[in-house]
Amino acid sequence: MELGKKAQAGVLNQAPAAVVVLVVIAVILGVAGTILDKIQETQVSGTAAFNASADGLEGITTFSSFQPTIAVIVVAVIVIGLLLGGFAFVQNRRG
Repeated sequence: MELGKKAQAGVLNQAPAAVVVLVVIAVILGVAGTILDKIQETQVSGTAAFNASADGLEGITTFSSFQPTIAVIVVAVIVIGLLLGGFAFVQNRRG
């Protein structure tokens, strides 16, 4: 197998794993947010426990807002890998 085809195959082989990771992250963030929300409902406002759960919810919300950006970056890496593999294939055919 030529270098370009190997590079493209390697990138495509990693794509399903990247998708699974994104889905797992989304599920974990959703479950963690729900748990922290339920915990915060049982706390008295102004206590250390209430503030800690509020900070945790804020952190999860912030990280969750980056998910679309992370997904775009993952897709861009896959596309760039395919393009570079294609260019390597073309260079090998010429050389």
